[in-house]
Amino acid sequence: MSSNAPDLTSGPPSSAAPDPALRRAETARDAVAEAVAGTLDRLATVERTAGADVAADLRAAGRLMARHTHRQLAANLTLVQGLMAARSLPAMLQLQQDFLRRQMDWALRDWDLARAQALDLLAEGRRAAGGEPDPAPPSEVEPEAGPPETGPPETPETPPPDPHPA
Repeated sequence: MSSNAPDLTSGPPSSAAPDPALRRAETARDAVAEAVAGTLDRLATVERTAGADVAADLRAAGRLMARHTHRQLAANLTLVQGLMAARSLPAMLQLQQDFLRRQMDWALRDWDLARAQALDLLAEGRRAAGGEPDPAPPSEVEPEAGPPETGPPETPETPPPDPHPA
């Protein structure tokens, strides 16, 4: 079976000189292909790095959530135990006030930590956008969320006398 179609795989005949415009187009095509391949390689590297960063951030967030949940549950249990053991309304109110004060202190500390982390992330993003190198990576240890509340709060051995006996 023979075909009358010209053979396109063998290239131009050797007697014809290559067209300079064709050579420039092929060179440009090769340069674009190299640039695209380089960009894809860099994107793959960034993807791997970002994936590791996201995984580390998710693990840290999980540990932080577990610690905060444990702290909150322990504080709530301590409050309930204290309220059940209290023998007067003033003692109950004092327990509740102490509980709320601890909650406020925790919230303020947590806010300060979150603010500092957000500012660090913002600075990191600005450095990356400006093409500056990243500083040494921070350690994987998060700041401690504070000791969990365990056991009832310290109460005097003898409760204060009830000013309004029933």
